[in-house]
Amino acid sequence: MKVMLNNFGKSKLCNVVVAALVSVVAECLLSLLRGYSFVLSGIVLFIFYSLIILYVGYRGKRATLYAIVFVAVILITQIPIRLLWWRDSLVSMPEVVMHLLGILCGLLLLKGGRKAKVVIVFAMIVLCFMFNRIYMHWNQYISYGNIDGIISEQIQNIPHIEDEDGTVVKIEEMKTYTVIDCCYTSCGVCIRKLPMIQRLYNKYIGNDKVKVFVLFFKLKNESNNGISKWLSKMDNYSFPVLYGDFDELYATFKIDGFPTVIILNPDGKIVFRGSIQLAENYLEKVVRCIN
Repeated sequence: MKVMLNNFGKSKLCNVVVAALVSVVAECLLSLLRGYSFVLSGIVLFIFYSLIILYVGYRGKRATLYAIVFVAVILITQIPIRLLWWRDSLVSMPEVVMHLLGILCGLLLLKGGRKAKVVIVFAMIVLCFMFNRIYMHWNQYISYGNIDGIISEQIQNIPHIEDEDGTVVKIEEMKTYTVIDCCYTSCGVCIRKLPMIQRLYNKYIGNDKVKVFVLFFKLKNESNNGISKWLSKMDNYSFPVLYGDFDELYATFKIDGFPTVIILNPDGKIVFRGSIQLAENYLEKVVRCIN
């Protein structure tokens, strides 16, 4: 009996160690994916954890024990970060929730009946497809305090904005819906989003009610021409580019993070501030109303 209990204890400890190693390695490997997209990393580990729980359960091992260890590892690695950098870490909160939901779904699939399994799998598929939109609205909320980006702000004294040749551009006097993609050269996410701005520009290039610009917030050592040459080496972009002083634009447009898209209406009011995806949705509604 004593030998059996010792063997049981060793087996349990072995499962705990294996589960902890699996979770730690998964979280570490996915850190590279997180740098590219919290949405993708959230979905990948959501599926990964649920499949691991299923695999362990069907092999006759202790699926509940694995689930407890997975949750413990996630909480141990996440709590210190979120206590120290609570505001900054909110952006990745939905990803962590997806990991925990993956563990829960794996357990539910093991213990549920046939009909329950069908419902759970369907819910998992829907969640994966909807996660990008959920995360987009979450990011909008923590950055700007609303979920759709729609605002109404009359801005005064817009800072000096110019094109590559140094000609002053009065964006508040264009009498159109003016889309401004705010970015700067050291922002990797901004650069990755530029193809989306190009597609938006191509979509409305023939519409005299909408104008699309990319506005670079210039750092102290940067020039219009220098940024233009640097940008031309990346891709064959054709959207018009504007330039302004970083500090002045940052304060005036109330930019909380980059990239941020703002939209001015024909009266010069800011009517939208948020992501490019939400900006595109907003423009589609506006153009339908205009037409």
